[in-house]
Order: sequence, then C-alpha cells, then structure tokens
Amino acid sequence: MKMKEAKPFLKWAGGKTQLINDIKKVLPKEFTKYKFNYIEPFVGSGAILFWILNNFPNVEKAVINDINADLTNTYKIIASNPKELIAVLTEFQKEYHAIDLQTEIKKDKANYWKNTVEKRKPKYLLAPKNLFEGKDGSFYQENYRLLKEFRIKNHLNSDNKILEKIYRLKPSGTDYNLYERK
Repeated sequence: MKMKEAKPFLKWAGGKTQLINDIKKVLPKEFTKYKFNYIEPFVGSGAILFWILNNFPNVEKAVINDINADLTNTYKIIASNPKELIAVLTEFQKEYHAIDLQTEIKKDKANYWKNTVEKRKPKYLLAPKNLFEGKDGSFYQENYRLLKEFRIKNHLNSDNKILEKIYRLKPSGTDYNLYERK
C-alpha cells in the first residue's frame, strides 16, 4: 500500500509552494544519490519541507525553524502527540459543528459574547475594550486577569506612519487587552 504524501496543513503568508518548480530546475542531478540533512530556517507552512521529504528518501534528518514560536510548537505537537492532537481536534470539530451560531446569537444578542465565554470557559480572551468595566465587569474580574494591553501609542516612536494615523482615530491608544482565565 502506497503511503499518502505529507502536505502542508495550513496556508502561510510568503509560502514557498510556487517556488518548488524553480528549485527542481537548479538542484544538481547527483543530489538524489547521497544521504543528507535538510535544514529549513523559515518553515512556515512547510511546503518545501514536505516536498523534500516526499521526494528524497535519502533525507536522514530534517531540522525546521521559524521565528513564530506558536508555529514551531504546533510542529512539535504534531510530531510528538499526533493521536492526542487528532482526538482534541475531533472534539473541537464536533462541538463547533453542533453549534447553530445564528440561533445562539438571536437568543440573547446583547449577552451573546459573555454567555459564550461562560459556556466554553476559554483560557484566553482578546477584547477590543476593557472587560473589567461595564455591566459584566465583575464576572470578568472574578474569572480572568489582565495579561497584557496592546497599546498603539507604545509604538508611535517607530517609522510606521500608519500607527500614528490609527492613534489619532483612536486616541485612547488601547487596541486590545489580552486576558487569561484565573
């Protein structure tokens, strides 16, 4: 039985899939004769990594890296705990498909977000406003702590003129607050 080819599991900005044909053209013919280690410093979706692994059985070791720690952690989880990951994703999929979002929103539109948070109890919340204020503030204060504020004005000394324009439109300077469940 032929094994399925491994393919990227996500789309990534700056993906290198479209470069594969160009890479094929410049690889020396003797490249396939020798054992080698493959090093990918900017793995992203892994298009080149998977192409190399699928087409060159003489790869002894593949080393990947990316500046995005969440991405590299995802690869580690896939490599070390694939069965557990599949089980968790299957549960997420069942839960997601079981939700009729439109009906849920229509039931109590004003409180939909808070009800969703109470029901699912996510570990993190990213909100464009201060959740500790307003009618539901006590709920969030009891159950969550503010982890980080993302403020535009902290980045105004950069050369990025777009940030200055955004800050003028939103002078409070707070873009988002990141909360973590206690």
